[in-house]
Amino acid sequence: MGNPVPLLFFEVNTPAIWQWETFTDIMHYLKKFQFNGLILHQQTLLALLAKPSPRCPPTTVEHLLLARSNTLHYLQNVARYCEENHIQLWLQGEATPDCHDLHRKFPEFFLSQAPQNDAAFLNLFSVKPCRKY
Repeated sequence: MGNPVPLLFFEVNTPAIWQWETFTDIMHYLKKFQFNGLILHQQTLLALLAKPSPRCPPTTVEHLLLARSNTLHYLQNVARYCEENHIQLWLQGEATPDCHDLHRKFPEFFLSQAPQNDAAFLNLFSVKPCRKY
C-alpha cells in the first residue's frame, strides 16, 4: 500500500464565486499550490437550492424557480470542471430563519414571530437518516 495523499482543501466564501471567471481563477490557484479539494461556502446556498413552498405567492414562484434552476446549472458546471481537474468539491451552506430568500420561499414559517415557527422551519432542513431497503 502506498502512502495516502493528504487532503488539502481551499475554502471560498465570496459571492464572486458565482462569476465563472472568478471560479476559473480560483481553480488555477488550486492547481498552482497543489490543493486537491474545494469547499464552496455560501451562506445563501440552501436558500438558492430549496424549492419554493406550495404556499409561496404565485407572483414570485416563477422567478424563484428560475433562480434555483440557474444555480443548479452553474453548480453542475462547477462540479464537472472540478471532476475533470481531479479536485474534490464540497458545498457548504446555511439555512437560517433570518434569510430574506427563505422568507420569500417559505412564507408560512414567517407569518408570526412565534418560536415554534423557527423550529418547524429548521426541521424542514434537518438531515433525515436514509433507510436501507
